[in-house]
Amino acid sequence: MRSCNKQDPYQKGYARDRQAFVPETFRLFDDTLSAIVRLNELGFRQSVLSAMAQDQLGRQMEAFRLRDYFEDIIGLSDIYASSNVSNALNYVNTNKINPSTITLVGDTAHDYEVAQTLGYTCILIANGYQDLSRSACSKALTLADIKHVPEALQTYDSSNSLATRN
Repeated sequence: MRSCNKQDPYQKGYARDRQAFVPETFRLFDDTLSAIVRLNELGFRQSVLSAMAQDQLGRQMEAFRLRDYFEDIIGLSDIYASSNVSNALNYVNTNKINPSTITLVGDTAHDYEVAQTLGYTCILIANGYQDLSRSACSKALTLADIKHVPEALQTYDSSNSLATRN
């Protein structure tokens, strides 16, 4: 599989940030909460899959008051011994979920690679953590902003194909 911006400098900062969650240093991107709330209102099941340590991820979700919008919060129990891919596989198998019914919404090339590995549909957010404007992940639907995710998923839900929306 071709790597998407594997050498992007964001990765060093991301790895450091995910190890030491300090609520004051993190913020939600604009429109994140409204998109999450809208997806909840539309009846979409939402879970979080992250390469962040489970305890830190839980604290982050609580700090931003997001926990109630998600069915499951899936972080790493041991950041050196497991991966979000293995966690996702375990979650899907345990809950008997068809991978083709899952859409991974992310903002990094790695999110796209995880979705490809797991057989999930992928939506990337261009204005997220990683600049995806030059991304090699051209097969993923890339939205300009997270606020477009509910509409894109509604379109997909009714037509079974994602349409590009910017």
